[in-house]
Amino acid sequence: MDIQDEDLTMADDVGIQDIGPEAFEINQYSQAAIDGSMQDWQYISEQIQNDSKFIELSDTISNTLGVERQDYLNLIQAISNMESYGGRYDAVGITKDKDDKELEMWGKYQFHPDTRKEIAEKYLKISNPTKENFLNNPLLQEQMYTIYSAQVDRHLKSESPKYSAMTPLERLPYIAAGQLGMGNLVKYIEKGIVKVDGKETRITEFIDEYNRYIASITSPPEATFYTEGDSDIKGNMSFEEVTMPPSLIIDMGRVLDEE
Repeated sequence: MDIQDEDLTMADDVGIQDIGPEAFEINQYSQAAIDGSMQDWQYISEQIQNDSKFIELSDTISNTLGVERQDYLNLIQAISNMESYGGRYDAVGITKDKDDKELEMWGKYQFHPDTRKEIAEKYLKISNPTKENFLNNPLLQEQMYTIYSAQVDRHLKSESPKYSAMTPLERLPYIAAGQLGMGNLVKYIEKGIVKVDGKETRITEFIDEYNRYIASITSPPEATFYTEGDSDIKGNMSFEEVTMPPSLIIDMGRVLDEE
């Protein structure tokens, strides 16, 4: 999340911050992950999605964005596919600022240092978390992202007529692209200007990844057919399993309808 050019002004009616930072201290999932392997993090990620605090966060931000909870879960999965190997809360990336100075980006959403600091101090009213505390506090990372994504949505509605004209679901890939900054995103939506971050990631790559992920979970499943083979000694027919791609299944259905 290479963001440093916008103020994260949060209106009171967004409601995300009402849950309160006290609910997001080092939690029961963190201790198991501190010295754990990637498999531990995958388990933790699955468990967090069933946690009551995370569900409350997800429902609040989903209502703000005008989508269902699962739509929001799809959004953050697509982002983490790009940012943190599918959702590692302990991920640390290196980028460079405009002065060619190296900066560390932390966590599942690769928060820029300035963004972390502003959300923590201005909206959550807590001190800027240390690296250890931030990386080992998955629910804090999730809360910070709900605040950021709500602000991306608010900013784009204010600054981009094209975004405002979209349906809530149509807006989600652009919220994913907010990882490269709200100002850059407005320039892309309104003028087609493609910006890159300090790691040479294009803003369009987040949109593409979101669309790829949605396609991967909504494509029709492959169907299995059986073709008649040779009979065995007892006269029983044997069958060979054949897997048909979805595109061919659709074509076959069209032919059958025409007959």
